[in-house]
Amino acid sequence: MIEGLGSIRLTVWDLERSIEFYGRGLRFAPGAESDGDMNPDAVRLTAGSLCLELVASRKQAAPVSTNGRGIFLSVSVSGLDAYHDALVERGLQPNLPRDVDGGRAFSIEDPDGYVWQFTQSDR
Repeated sequence: MIEGLGSIRLTVWDLERSIEFYGRGLRFAPGAESDGDMNPDAVRLTAGSLCLELVASRKQAAPVSTNGRGIFLSVSVSGLDAYHDALVERGLQPNLPRDVDGGRAFSIEDPDGYVWQFTQSDR
């Protein structure tokens, strides 16, 4: 039986830019390294029980903004409106929160086009 999502691996064009977005912007914290099995062009970050692994693309060509195409990640948070306002204060540009399906939600796109939706249930 599935109990929840443990980790996500995303390929990114500029690892440092993505670390800045997820670390300073969304407040993911540095994650624990696992016994030398980590790719040197990758970093692990955590938020709650979610582990996010960012892996630098090995392609030499300039990005064409297709990495995140079709990827939509939804995360539950508490204090949705306060979290939204904190992102704006940190210079990010999330969509405005809106009422949806018995709760509230907003989304934001990362530098590689991955869309993150943050939701809070009214239940």
